[in-house]
Amino acid sequence: MIDAYLRRVELGNFSAWLSSPARDAHERIRGLAWPDAQAVIDGQITETGKVNWIGLGWSRDASDADILASAHALLELPADDVHRLRSYMKIYHERAFPLDPTPLLGLIDSADGKLALDAARALAMVTHPAVREKALTMAAAGPLQHEALRLLARNWRPGDEEIAERLLREPTDPEDLDNVGIDRKSVV
Repeated sequence: MIDAYLRRVELGNFSAWLSSPARDAHERIRGLAWPDAQAVIDGQITETGKVNWIGLGWSRDASDADILASAHALLELPADDVHRLRSYMKIYHERAFPLDPTPLLGLIDSADGKLALDAARALAMVTHPAVREKALTMAAAGPLQHEALRLLARNWRPGDEEIAERLLREPTDPEDLDNVGIDRKSVV
């Protein structure tokens, strides 16, 4: 399993990233207020046609007011704008989504597996009864079963140890190995 993980990591990719336009965008976005940060995120999507991670870096230093503004912008995105949805979701991988998370819960069931994963990771930062219910549903079965621990970590109740133990005992593929390890630390 460790070999499979190490094969995914290529140091050459890091060297290429250091001289890439994506790195420049990461530097440009730091310290910007939301409307300007949004323009950089959207510009990167338009330029590359790909999902980008720069919102994650931006969110670490963003003000609460800017995080709130970005949350409103996320809720206004059309359901078929998958690149923007995913890019904006990454903002909440390390900061809690500040609005009612209920509208985002359906994205965990998206046919687009990457969008579903980004939604689950964003909602893992949220303490809310609906997030807990979604975690319990996910823990029972499904493609994101391993992500249920992330959602439960901030919505923990006595007795959830049994769910965690079951999920940690179940076989997982190398791609999910990191996720379970992170979740184990979060729960403990």
